[in-house]
Amino acid sequence: SVIALLCINLVTHAEMCKHPEEPAGDAHKAADAAEAAEAAPYDAASLWSRLTYRYALPLFRIGVQRPLQIDDLPTIATRDELPDVTRRIVDAWEAERTKPKPSLPWALARCMRKDLILSGMLFLLDFGALVAQAALLRPFVNWLARSTGNAGGGFWRAALVVIAGLTNLFAHHAAFFMVMRIGWNLRLGMTVALQKKLLRTRAAEVSRVSTGFIVSLVTNDCQRFDNLLPFLHAPWVSGILIVVAYFLISNIVGYAASAAGLSVLLVSVAIQARLGFVFKKLRAKTAKATDGRVRLISELLNGILSVKAFAWEEPCLEAVAAARSKEASTVLRAQWCRSLTAALYFSTTAMSVFATYAVYFRTQRGHKLSVGDVTSLVALLNALRQIVSFGCAYFAMAGPECLVAVRRMQRFLELDECARVPVPVDEHLLRADGATVAWPRASHPAVLDACCAVKPGQVIVVAGPVGCGKSSLLQASLGELDVTAGKLESSRGVVYAPQSAWIFSGTLLENVTLGAQKIDRQAFDRAVEACALRVDIDSLEHGEQTLLGERGVNLSGGQKARVGLARCVYASEVSLAAPLALLDDPLAAVDPSVGKHLLDACVFGALKKCGVVLATHSRQVLQRADAVLVLDATGTALGFSKWHDLPEQALALVRVDDEDEIDEVVDAKDVIVTTTKSKEDAPTQKEETREVGDVSMKTWAGYARRAGPYTLIILVLLFVVGQGLLVYGDFFLLNWASKKPRQQRKTKYLKAYAVIAACLLVVAVTRASSFFCWTIKAANVLHNDAVSRVLRAPLWWHHATPRGQVLNRLSQDVGNVDELLAQALFDMTQLGIMMLSVVVTACVALPWMCLVLPLLLYVFLRHKRFVGASMTELKRLEAITKSPAVGIFSDTLHGLTATRAFRGEAKAEGALLGALDKNARSWFWWLLSQRYLGFYLDAICVTFLACLLVATILLRNHHQPQILALALLYAVQLAGTFQWTVRQHALAESFMASVERLVEYGDMQGESHESGAWAPSSGTIVLDGLGCRYRDDLPRVLCNVSASLQSGSNVGVVGRTGSGKSSLVLALARLNCVDEGRVLIDGVDVSKLPLAALRRALVLVPQEPHLFRGTLRFNLDPWAEHSDEALRATLKMLGLATELDASISENGDNLSAGQRQLLCVCRALLVSRRIICVDEATASVDQETDAVIQNVLRTAPQFKRATLIVIAHRIKTIVDSDQILVLDRGHLVEDGAPAELMAQNGAFAEMVRASRSRSATNLVAAANS
Repeated sequence: SVIALLCINLVTHAEMCKHPEEPAGDAHKAADAAEAAEAAPYDAASLWSRLTYRYALPLFRIGVQRPLQIDDLPTIATRDELPDVTRRIVDAWEAERTKPKPSLPWALARCMRKDLILSGMLFLLDFGALVAQAALLRPFVNWLARSTGNAGGGFWRAALVVIAGLTNLFAHHAAFFMVMRIGWNLRLGMTVALQKKLLRTRAAEVSRVSTGFIVSLVTNDCQRFDNLLPFLHAPWVSGILIVVAYFLISNIVGYAASAAGLSVLLVSVAIQARLGFVFKKLRAKTAKATDGRVRLISELLNGILSVKAFAWEEPCLEAVAAARSKEASTVLRAQWCRSLTAALYFSTTAMSVFATYAVYFRTQRGHKLSVGDVTSLVALLNALRQIVSFGCAYFAMAGPECLVAVRRMQRFLELDECARVPVPVDEHLLRADGATVAWPRASHPAVLDACCAVKPGQVIVVAGPVGCGKSSLLQASLGELDVTAGKLESSRGVVYAPQSAWIFSGTLLENVTLGAQKIDRQAFDRAVEACALRVDIDSLEHGEQTLLGERGVNLSGGQKARVGLARCVYASEVSLAAPLALLDDPLAAVDPSVGKHLLDACVFGALKKCGVVLATHSRQVLQRADAVLVLDATGTALGFSKWHDLPEQALALVRVDDEDEIDEVVDAKDVIVTTTKSKEDAPTQKEETREVGDVSMKTWAGYARRAGPYTLIILVLLFVVGQGLLVYGDFFLLNWASKKPRQQRKTKYLKAYAVIAACLLVVAVTRASSFFCWTIKAANVLHNDAVSRVLRAPLWWHHATPRGQVLNRLSQDVGNVDELLAQALFDMTQLGIMMLSVVVTACVALPWMCLVLPLLLYVFLRHKRFVGASMTELKRLEAITKSPAVGIFSDTLHGLTATRAFRGEAKAEGALLGALDKNARSWFWWLLSQRYLGFYLDAICVTFLACLLVATILLRNHHQPQILALALLYAVQLAGTFQWTVRQHALAESFMASVERLVEYGDMQGESHESGAWAPSSGTIVLDGLGCRYRDDLPRVLCNVSASLQSGSNVGVVGRTGSGKSSLVLALARLNCVDEGRVLIDGVDVSKLPLAALRRALVLVPQEPHLFRGTLRFNLDPWAEHSDEALRATLKMLGLATELDASISENGDNLSAGQRQLLCVCRALLVSRRIICVDEATASVDQETDAVIQNVLRTAPQFKRATLIVIAHRIKTIVDSDQILVLDRGHLVEDGAPAELMAQNGAFAEMVRASRSRSATNLVAAANS
C-alpha cells in the first residue's frame, strides 16, 4: 500500500506539474489569493506542505511558463527577515565582547543555538536511518538466499527497509534545509553587521586594513558559512553512529575484524582531518592572496584614466597575472587536498573491507560469511563512509576555511571606533584649545597646538600650504582622528563636504537629500540655487531624477563639488538647530567665478546661519572670514584671529597680492548658465546583463575548451575505469561469499581483492588531482581573459559600468569558478557515473526492472523540467542581486566620513537591507528549489528500491542471490546518490552563471592592443575637422575642430565648463570615440598607429590625480625605469619630500589633493615625451604650489623641448602661451596667439576682462607683450 500510494502521488504530482492550475475567476477566490500572497508562503504552509515543499509550487509554475523576475518572488519567512537576524547577531557579539577573550564563532553559535540543536537531532535521525537500512539488508538477503516457501517473510523484511528509506527521506531534507538556512542567515546577517561596524569605524583604521580586505569580507568570507553549515554536525553524529556500527559489524565478523575495518575508516578520516588543517593554512594564504589581487584590480579600476593615458595596460596585466598566479598556486594546493580527500572517500570502503577480511580469516577460522553478511557489511561501511568520511572530510576542509574567515571578521569588528567628540557647553559649535591631532601610529602629529572657536553665523577659515593638516583638523572634529593633547569640542549636528566630493550611485535628488523619503521641496530648491545647479538639472534628460554613475563618473569635478555643497545646504535647511558646516576645500574644483558665486550664495549665504569652518588655500575668502587659523607646513598653528590681526609669520604664508585676488576663466553669470553637459552627452550607467534559460552548450563547451578538451576525454575515461573497478570489487566480494567455507579461506581471493583495492586508490588519486588541475587551468584562463578585456575596455565603458559589478565578477565569480564550480563538477561526474552503474546493475540483475524505469524516468524528467528552469533562473537572480549590495557596501566604504557626518548611518543600512532583501528572496527560493527537487528525486529512488525489493522477492528463484544482492547494495545508495547528482548538476549549472559572466567580459570588444614602436620626432599636431563622442550612441562633444600646433609650442586651452577641453586632450590619445576628421602628429594619422605606441608618445597629467597603495617610489616609477637619484631630483623640483620609501595609502588618502597632484606632475617629469598634456593640474593646489608648477612647466628641460598643451584653471597661467585655443560647446571659436586674440576683442578678450580683478590690466599687458 505504501509503495502504491507513493507511485500514485508521484505520477499525480507529475501531471499537476504538466497542467498548472488556472487562476481563479471568482472575485472571492481572487481576494483570498491576494490575501494569501501578502503573507510569506512558508509561514502560511501546513506541516505536511513544509515537509514536502509543496508551498513552492506556485512559483515553479511561473518558472515553467517564463523566466522568473525578482518581482515574482514571494517574501521570505518572518524568522528570516534580515533586521531580526542582524539584531540577534549583533546582540550576541556585544555580549561576547565583554569577556576577556571574546570569540565571534562562539557568539554566532549561541545566536543560532536553537536551530543548531534541532538540526542536529534531525541529522542524527537522518544518518541513523541510513545505518538501520544497511543493517536491515542482512536479514532480507539471507532470507532471499535460503527461502523457497511463503513470500510473507520477505515482504515484511522489505517493508522495514523501505520504512528506513522513508525516514531518511524526510529527515535528510528537513535537516539540510535547516542548516543551509542557518548558513544563509549568518552570511547575510554578518554582511549587515559588518556594515554597521564599518559605519562606526574610524576612516584611518579602515585605510590601515585596506578596502580590498573589507570588500573581500563581504564578497568571499561571508560565503564560507554556506560552505560549512551542511557539514557542521558531521563530527559528533559520526561519533555516535560509529559506536552503533561497531556493534552491528561485530555481530557479523567479530569484534577484532570490526575494529580493524573501522580503524581503517578512522585512519582515513584522520588523514582527511590533517588535510583539513593543511587546507586551513592554505585557505588563509589564499584569502590573503585574493585580497591582494582584488585590491590591485580595485586600484587599477579607480585609476583607469592614468593606466590608459600612460599605456600601462601590459605592465598592469603582468602585475595582476602575478597576483593571480600567487593566488592560483595556493588554490591549486588546496585543491590537491580536496583531491586526496575525494580519493580517500572513493576508496575507503574497499580498504576497510580488505582490513576486515584480513583479520576475520585469521580470528574466525570456523565461520563462513553469507551473501547477506557481506551485503550488510559493505552497506554499513558505505553508510559510514558517507557519514564519516564524506561529512567529516568536508567539515575538515570547510571548518578551518570558515574559521579563518570568521577570525578575519572578528579582526575587523575589533577595530577602533570613532571617538565621541566632546560637545561645547556654551554657544560654540566648535572649540579647539591647544589641540594636537595625530593619525594612528604616525610618528609626527598632523596638527599641533591649534586654537580656534566657532559660533553660529561665523565663517572661520583654516589656511596654509598643501599638506599642512587642514583636512586632518576637520577629520578630528568629526572624531576620525585622535586628539593627543589639548582639547577639541564639536557640535553633534554637522554637515560635511569632503575635499574629494562623495557621490553615490543614485539620482541627483537622492545625492542631495541623502535618499530622504520625505523631500522638503523648498529646502531642495534653495540648495540648488545656492550651489548653481538649477540649469545643470534643467539640462539633464531626467532632471533631478537623472541617475548619477558610480562616484559621479558622469559629472565634472566642479559639478560633483557643487552637489556635495548642495547636500550640506539641504541638510542645514531641514535641521532644527544650526549645524556646524565643515567644508574641506570644495572651491578647488570649480572655476574662480563659480567659486565667488558659491562664496556669496552658499558659504556666506545659505550656510550663514551655521558655524562654517572652511579649509582652503584660496585667498579670495580670507579677508571676508570672521577669523583665520593659519597652519605652517608642519601643521603647527601660527595664529587665529581676524585677517588684519594675524602675526607676520602667518601673513607671509597667506599674503594676498594684487595678482591673486580673483583669477577666473569666465563670468560667473555665464558659468551658471552653461556649466553642464547636454542631456545626452554624459555616459549613462550600464545595467548588469542577465542570461535567461538553461546554460547554453556554448558556455559548457567554452569552459571545456579553456581547460583543454583532450584532457577532459582522458578524465572521463578515468572516471569510468574507477567506477568499473568499484563495481567489480563489490561483485568479487559477493561472489566470494557464495563459495564454500574451505574455498572462502583461500588466500588468492584476499590477494586479488588487495590488488583491486590498490588499483582503486591509485585511479582515484590520479583522476581527482588531474581533474582539479584541469579546472584551475580553466579558471585562470577565464580570469586572465576577463581582466585583460576589462583593462582594455574603452574609457566610456568604465564610466558606464558600476565598479561594484566589475569587482563582484572578478572576486566572487572567480572564487566560484576556482572552488565551488570545480567541486560541483567533480561530484556531478563521479556520482553521475556511479548512479548509472546502479541502474545498469539493477537491470542486469533483474531485466524486469526495465519495465519500471520508463515510468520513473518520466516522473524524473517532469520534475527536472518543472523545477530546473526555476532553479537556474533563481541562481542567476541571486548572482545579479548580489552586485547592487556590493555596490552599496562599496559606496558606504568610500563615503564613510560623509555618511557619518550627516548622520546617514540608518539610511545606508536601509539601502543595504533593501538590496539584500532581493538577494535573500532569490537565495531562499533557490534553496527551496534544490530541496524540492532533491526530495522528490529521493522519493523516486525509494520507489525504485521498493520495486526492486518486490521484484527480488517474486523472482528470487530465477536469479543468483549474489547478483540480486549487488543490485540491492547499490539501490540503497541510490537515494542519496541520485538527488545529490542531479542537485550537483543544477548547482554546477548555477555556478556556470559565474562562467557566463566572466566569459561576457572575456569576449567583449576592447581597444586595440596591437604591438609596434613609434615616437614623434618633433611633436607637431594637426587637428583636421576633428569630431568625437563619449561613445558611439551619444552626441558629439567636439565638432569640426581644426587647428595646427607647432612643435615645442606652449598651447593653452580655455573655455567654459563642459566646452570640450578635456575631450580634446582625450581625443589626442584616442581615449574617446573619434568619428569625424583626423588627428595628425608629425603628419601621421593617429588612428593608424598602434594604440600603445601612441599613448606612450604622450604624457597626460589628469584633472583628478590617482595614486596606488605602496611606496612613494612605486607611485613615481612603478616599473623601476629610473634611478633613485633621478626620482629625488624630480621631487625636489616640486618641493616635495624625497623619502622614496614613504608609505602611500590606497588612493593616496594619507596625502592632500594638492600633494597627489604634485606627484602626478612628477610622473610627467620623469618620462621624456614630445607631447605633454596638463588637464587643470593646479585646480587643487594653493598659490605657492601653483607658482612652483607653472615654473616647472616653463623651465623644466622635459617640458621646454615638448609640445605642451595646458587646460587652464587660472587664466593667468596660460596668458603667456604661444597659442590659445578657445572652445565653446564643442566648437573651436578662437585660435591664435594671446595678443592676436586680445586684438580681436572676442571670447578670449572677454574672459580676460571678466576677471574683474585689479590684475586685469596686467593680464592685458602681458597678452599684448
